[in-house]
Amino acid sequence: MFRFAYHSGLLLAVLLLLAGLAAPAPAAPPATESAPYFRAADLLPRSVLAGPEHRVDALVRNVDGINIYILHAPQGDLRVASTAMLYRRIHELQAAAAMDKVNTGAEFGRSVVDSGVDALKGAFNLVIHPIDTLSGAASGVGKAFRRTGDSMQSRRPDDEAGTAAGLVGYNRAKREYAKQFGVDPYARNRILQASLKRLAGAGTAGGLTGTVAKVAIPGGVGLAVGAASGTQALNDIDVSTPPEDLFARNRVRMEAMGVPAAVAARFIENVHFTPTGQSRLVAALSGMPSVRNRAAFIRLCALTDDDDLARYRERLAVLYANINATTDRLTRFEPIGAVMAATTAGGGFLVALALDYLAWTPEMVTRAAVWDSAARAGRAGAKKLVVTGAASALARDRLRQTGWTVVCLREGLVPVEAAPDVTPRRRREEKKEGPRHKAHAPGTALKRAP
Repeated sequence: MFRFAYHSGLLLAVLLLLAGLAAPAPAAPPATESAPYFRAADLLPRSVLAGPEHRVDALVRNVDGINIYILHAPQGDLRVASTAMLYRRIHELQAAAAMDKVNTGAEFGRSVVDSGVDALKGAFNLVIHPIDTLSGAASGVGKAFRRTGDSMQSRRPDDEAGTAAGLVGYNRAKREYAKQFGVDPYARNRILQASLKRLAGAGTAGGLTGTVAKVAIPGGVGLAVGAASGTQALNDIDVSTPPEDLFARNRVRMEAMGVPAAVAARFIENVHFTPTGQSRLVAALSGMPSVRNRAAFIRLCALTDDDDLARYRERLAVLYANINATTDRLTRFEPIGAVMAATTAGGGFLVALALDYLAWTPEMVTRAAVWDSAARAGRAGAKKLVVTGAASALARDRLRQTGWTVVCLREGLVPVEAAPDVTPRRRREEKKEGPRHKAHAPGTALKRAP
């Protein structure tokens, strides 16, 4: 009896040992992740998702850290790169609809409260102040992380050059009406441009007189800005100013910053920057007189060869200006390849990214390693990464493990406490997962379909 009990106990111990060896080990966290898809409803306030003149497509693709939205309008669809740009595009569609009412005479001559337009303008003072859209399905912002060549386009449109004598009156009317409706006269938005050109043509021909922007712009959408908001004057570019005057002012400011004349000329002639967008970028840098090496920022921008990359760098300059004015005093710009970093007072190292969502992709792992090496080479006392949107939990964890402080401003996104707790879906089947920590992402990421 004793021998049986002994052998039974020994057998049980062996079986338990084998069971323990066969049990799967806890899954290790993934080394990297893919760029996600999002549901628009998880990212944006309801007022932004749909309005009288637009509807945002339900699926949002993230490319190179930038959200690519499809904006449906009665006149057709627009592909929009970045959340900040989406707000601008929605406003432009609303303004275009108001212009069309003036053009048809339906609202012309009726007195409407002027403050409606003024209030709408004020709602779009973003930390990053975007203007133009993109025409391609993908974002060109990925070029912001690698060196690029020169622009292939060499001539500005006549309304941006300011040199076509026969169009002076028309272009002046176009700029004035754009100012009254709170839009950029050079916005590369075909729907807005069609309405603005019709309005300018009627004004030039004498069909309209005086101030016409008394037509209420419907469906205004406001954007809550983040902690880096500030330097309000940077957004106050008078869009009615002739482009040649804007270029002349920019040259003077760049000369004061120590930008070589040849670099300044190359930047001025770069057609991927609109006159107003270029002026906003130069104003941002000019507003940081104590920051050294601003010429390097202009030199990098002069090589820009893509419209969306130009918009990205405009927003980045304003973002750095706002950071400098509010949270971290910058001392010097430090180019790292095609990325612009900065040193801060007290020996810190700062990288700002005007991205919607930072995922820990293989490409981002490589970039972060380069930034980390640059920080070590400069003997930085602290390392800080500022993202205008959000970052994945994996990206934040990996960066923090290497000593980075990560700040996510969540520009234009729903507050974290309002983000819906929805499980990700892969095609038609739903997987049960643990509760998502709402602060980890601006919305629920849809995994890329296999």
